Amino acid sequence: MRSQEERGITHKLGDLLWRENVGWAVCLAETQTRAGHSQSIEVRLRGGEKNVAVGYYVNVSEVSLRDRSLARLLENLRRTVTGTPTFEAAGPAEATS
Repeated sequence: MRSQEERGITHKLGDLLWRENVGWAVCLAETQTRAGHSQSIEVRLRGGEKNVAVGYYVNVSEVSLRDRSLARLLENLRRTVTGTPTFEAAGPAEATS
């Protein structure tokens, strides 16, 4: 999570976010975060839409672009839930295996 804070990332529509003791959230709007700035992001959390402080969440979709094991797990989850292998983050990671 620190690396996200240090370099800033773009949270994209549909990105999966995680926070311990809170759980999963889904990004509802593309947001560019900048290092060292306190920002909020619009998410779906526990069935409702709300703004949350982005610095407290790990963008799991973004992390999976650099972690092949996580990309595979997310791809398997997507395949199980939707029946189609369409998770974008798995593409580049799978190509390097």
